[in-house]
Amino acid sequence: MHAMPSDARTGVIQHIHEYALERMAPEQLRLFLPLVERYYDRVAAEDLVARAVPDLFGAALAHLRLARHRAAEPKIASRLKAVYFFQGLVEMAKHAS
Repeated sequence: MHAMPSDARTGVIQHIHEYALERMAPEQLRLFLPLVERYYDRVAAEDLVARAVPDLFGAALAHLRLARHRAAEPKIASRLKAVYFFQGLVEMAKHAS
């Protein structure tokens, strides 16, 4: 279900934009500002209002950094990390029982 835009959502997004403008270089802003719009597009306005702007900024920025990091990794390395991670979980489960 697509959340409808509201004045509260628009206000929070605007505050995140202002917060980002004070902290990011112009080249970073070109990617970050549109991301914030889409990142919080389907989040209920009351949930956004209940969070602090620095926390909302940080969550979006962390996911942007993760995406950039993942895009830079060779695909096989990324898949191998997932395989090793899950193998580790299996080993941990064996020892726990």
